[in-house]
Amino acid sequence: MFLAISNSVLSNSLVNQLTSRIPNVDAATIVNAGATGVRTIVKPDMLPLVLEAYNSAIRDVFIMAIVTGALSFVTSFGFEWKSIKGKNLAAGMA
Repeated sequence: MFLAISNSVLSNSLVNQLTSRIPNVDAATIVNAGATGVRTIVKPDMLPLVLEAYNSAIRDVFIMAIVTGALSFVTSFGFEWKSIKGKNLAAGMA
């Protein structure tokens, strides 16, 4: 599930970054080409701008992952700690 969310954040952020940095480029073509194929479809003078857009989009994915991890850590304090040491756990699995 998080992979799909990360992919969506990357694609949306990349399209937003490309349209704001380079308004005359087709963002959908660059997104469909992927990170490895971008060098073959982008002119060499526009490549630094496209790579900066990719960098910013990937940074957004990492920020989302860090925030999600931090929220999971903080919400874990709301759960009660119960020791199951010495209890018969196989009885509930019948």
